[in-house]
Amino acid sequence: MNTFDSNPINDNENMFRGLLMEAADAVVLIDQTQSILLWNRAAEKLWGYSEQEVLGNNIDQFVPGESQKSYDGDIENNKQPGQNKINEKGREVSVETKTGKRVPISISTTKYQNTGTTYFMVTCKDLTQEKIEAEKYKNLVESASDLIYTCSSDGIFTYVNPMVPHLTGYSPEELIGSHFSILIREDHQEEAQELYSEQLNSITASSYYEFPMITKSGQEVWLGQHINLHKIQNNDVEFLAIARNINERKIAQKELIRSEEKYKDIIENMKLGLLEVDNNDIITNAYPRFCEITGYSRKELVGKKAVETLLSKDFVANMEKQNEDRKSGEQGVYETQILRKDGSQTWVLISGAPKYDIKGEVDGSIGIHLDITDRKEIEIELRKAKEIAEQSVLSRELFMANMSHEIRTPMNAIIGMSELLMNSSLDIRQHGYIEAIVSSADNLLIIINDILDFSKIEFGKLELENIPVNLPKLLYNIRTTIGLKAEESGLLLNCIIDEGIGVYKTDPVRLNQILINLMGNAIKFTHKGSVSMTCSIEKSFPNHDLIKFSVKDTGIGIETELLEHIFESFSQVDKSISRKYGGTGLGLAISRVLVEMMGGALEVESIVNEGTNFHFSLKLEKTEALPAPKAKPTLNHSLLKGTSVLLVEDQEINRFMAQTILENWECIVDVAVNGLEAIKMVETTDFDIILMDMQMPVMDGIEATTIIRNKLQLDVPIVALTANAIKGDNQKCFDAGMNDYLSKPFKQDDLCEKLLVNLELTEESTEENLTGVDLKEPTKNSESLRLPENENLVDLSMLIQNTNNNKDFMTSMIQIFIDEVPDQLETFEKSIRTKDFDNIDRLAHQMKPSIDHLANKSMQTLVRKIESAEQNAEHLHRDVSEFYEKLQDLTNQLKALN
Repeated sequence: MNTFDSNPINDNENMFRGLLMEAADAVVLIDQTQSILLWNRAAEKLWGYSEQEVLGNNIDQFVPGESQKSYDGDIENNKQPGQNKINEKGREVSVETKTGKRVPISISTTKYQNTGTTYFMVTCKDLTQEKIEAEKYKNLVESASDLIYTCSSDGIFTYVNPMVPHLTGYSPEELIGSHFSILIREDHQEEAQELYSEQLNSITASSYYEFPMITKSGQEVWLGQHINLHKIQNNDVEFLAIARNINERKIAQKELIRSEEKYKDIIENMKLGLLEVDNNDIITNAYPRFCEITGYSRKELVGKKAVETLLSKDFVANMEKQNEDRKSGEQGVYETQILRKDGSQTWVLISGAPKYDIKGEVDGSIGIHLDITDRKEIEIELRKAKEIAEQSVLSRELFMANMSHEIRTPMNAIIGMSELLMNSSLDIRQHGYIEAIVSSADNLLIIINDILDFSKIEFGKLELENIPVNLPKLLYNIRTTIGLKAEESGLLLNCIIDEGIGVYKTDPVRLNQILINLMGNAIKFTHKGSVSMTCSIEKSFPNHDLIKFSVKDTGIGIETELLEHIFESFSQVDKSISRKYGGTGLGLAISRVLVEMMGGALEVESIVNEGTNFHFSLKLEKTEALPAPKAKPTLNHSLLKGTSVLLVEDQEINRFMAQTILENWECIVDVAVNGLEAIKMVETTDFDIILMDMQMPVMDGIEATTIIRNKLQLDVPIVALTANAIKGDNQKCFDAGMNDYLSKPFKQDDLCEKLLVNLELTEESTEENLTGVDLKEPTKNSESLRLPENENLVDLSMLIQNTNNNKDFMTSMIQIFIDEVPDQLETFEKSIRTKDFDNIDRLAHQMKPSIDHLANKSMQTLVRKIESAEQNAEHLHRDVSEFYEKLQDLTNQLKALN
C-alpha cells in the first residue's frame, strides 16, 4: 500500500500528487523522519530507482554523506515555527544513482502541512549539462586571446581571465578587488569614468571605448574595449568587458596622420588647394592655397557651409551628390565652378575623398582643388573650333549630296537616252557611236561612284554587311565580269580557288568591289601575259577560316620608292599614268579602307616590268546557311501594257526619257513636275504605280509621299527615283512610306524590274534559278534540259526589241553569227579533246550575248552551264557535245531565215 495514500488525503491532495508525479524536475516528498512518501518519475530517471523501491526509506540512503549536511540543516531549520520555505534558490549537492554514478544537482526544500502533519517537498534539478556548458565557456574565456573581465557596478574587478595579467603585468590577486581605473592612463581616467557611469545610468546594453592602458611596468598599450551590462542576483548589474590590443593600429594611425600632414604640405607646395568639410558640409579646415584660389581667409571660411559660400545654384545639385558619395566611402573626380570672394568665377578640378575619424567612421570629406580656369578657356575655344569644323564637314557632306544629285541627274538622261537610241533604227556606224557613248557614260559613272564612296568613308557613312556568301560563286562571277576585258587585251585570265573554300559570312558587295578594282587595275596595266586571282585557306579554325585573296599580274610593275604612295587618295605612281590610263586614283585607296574595315590589310609587292601582286587576308566565319535566292522577274515588257503610271520628275530631259521608255512598253503615263502637282493628281485619279523623284522644287518626294500615305491614306505603290548616293536616301524613302527606290542613272531593265516587282507581275527567271546551283556539281535534272531533235532553236525576241525591229541591222547580226560559227565549232572540238576548260569557258562567255539574242531559252541555259567550267570533265563533255550539235542546228535554222 502506498505510504502517502495511507494518510488521510482528500481529493485535492490526489490531484496535487498527480501534478507532482509529472513535474519536469525530480520531486521527493518526505515526512519529519525523512522517510520517502512520494518519488516522482523525474526522480526515478535521476536516481535510477523506481518509486516502489524507495518508498518508506530514508532519503539519506540516496545522498552521499558529504552532501547530507547541505539539506539536513535546511530541514531542521524548517521545523522552527514560521518557516515555510528554505533555500529558495537551492543548494548544489551531489547524489549517487543506482549504478553508483555521482550526479550534481540543485536541491531546494519546501514545508507542507496537512491536518496537523508536516511534510517536506524536496525539489532536485540535474545540473550535469549546465556544468558541462559552464566548463566549456570557462575554457573559452580562459583560453581567449582577448582580455575578458567583470567589474561590479562601482567599477571593482570581480574576475579576470588569464590574458589580463599576462598583458597588464598584474596578478589576478592584485586586480580582483581593485578599481578598473588602475589600468587607464591618467588623462583618460575621467573620460572613461563618465562613459561607464552614463552607460550604467541609461542602462545602455553595450558600448565601445578606446584608451591607453598603463601596465605594471609602466608600458603604454592601446586597447579597444566593448562593455556589456550583465544582470546578476538581487537585480544588481555588473560590467562584462572584452578588450583587444589595438596598439599596432594606433601606431599606424598616428603614422598615417603624420603622413597626411606631410602630403598636405606637398599638395600645398604643388599649388593644389585643400578643403576639409564635415558630414554636414561645414568647412572644418581651409589650407593656404585654397584660400588663395578663392580669395577668402581661413577664418572667413571655417564654420561656413561650403555649398552656400562657394557655389552658384547651377552647381549645387552635383556637389550635394558628391558629398553623399563621400559619406558612403566613395571617391570622385569632377569639375565645378567656384565663386570667389570678389564675385568672379573660377573653374576647379576636384578630387574628393572621404575623411575618417579615429574609430574608422566617415566624419566628412577632403577635396583637392586644381585651378583649371585657363584650361577651360582653351576648351571653350576648341569647342567653338570643333563646331566650326563640324559645320564645315556638314557643308561638305551636303555639297557631296547635292553634287551626287546634280551629276547623276544628267547621267541618268545620257544613259537612258542612249538606251532609247540603241533600240531605234540605226545603221551599224550609228550603232557604234551610241555604244561609244554608253561605254563612256559607264566609265564616268565608275569615277563618280569612286568619288562618292570616298566621301562616304570620310563622313563615316559606309557600313558593312555580314551575310552568308558562296565564295567560289562570287569569285566565278568576278571572273566572268572581267573576262571579256582580259580577252580584248589578249591576256590569259586565271582563277584558282582552294577545294575547301565554301560558304562564309562577309559583305559580298564590298568584297566584289575590292576584287573587281584589283582585277581591273591588273588588266589595265598588263599588256601581255596573264592576270591571276587566287583564293586559298591560309589557316583553318573550327568556326572560321583565314582566307587569303591575291591578284597577280605580269604587267608594268611599280618602282619600289613609289610603292609607299600607292594607296594614297588621288594618287597614281606618276602623272603620265593618269594621262595614259585615266582614273581618279581613288580605287586603291577605297579598296585599302574596305579591307581594313573587314579586318584585313591590303599589301603589295611589285617588280618593274615583271608584275605586281596585291594580296590581303580576312578572317571569315564559316556557315552553311545561304539566303534563299531572290526571284528576279522575267523582264517581259508586255506585262506592263495598260499600266497607269504617274511620273513625278522636275528635270525635262529625265521626264522625256522615262516617259518615252514607259510609252514604248505601252504604259499610260501622266506627268507631274513636283510633289504638290502629284498630290493634286492622285486626289482625282487612281494610278497603278507612282515613280517619284526625291529632289524637286515646291515640294520634294519625301514630303509628297508622307502626305499620300498619312493624309490621303493611299496604298498605291511608290518607287523613289533618287540621284543621291551618299546620304542614304533609301532609308528615308522607306521611312516616308515608299515601297522601293531606283538609283539614277538607271537602265531600262532596272526600271522594268522595279515596276514588275512592285506591281507583283513577277515570274521566276531561268537565269536566276541557275545562281542557286552549286558550280562544282552538275544539276540532278540536267538530262531534262535536253530538247527534242526537231525543236525550233531560234528566238529573235530580244534582237527585235534591242534593234527596234531594224531588219537590216538584224540581218547583219545574224550573218556575222553564221560566219563565226565554223571557227567556234572547231575551237569547241579541240578544247574538248584537250580538256582545256578555261578556253571552253572563255568561248562560251563570248558566245553568250549572241545566243541570248538569237536562240531560245534552252540554248541560253546550256551556254551558261558550259560557261561555268567548275563541273567535272564527264558532265562538261556531255553538255558541250550537246551544245555543239545544237549550234549546228541553230546555224542551219538561221541560214533558212536569212
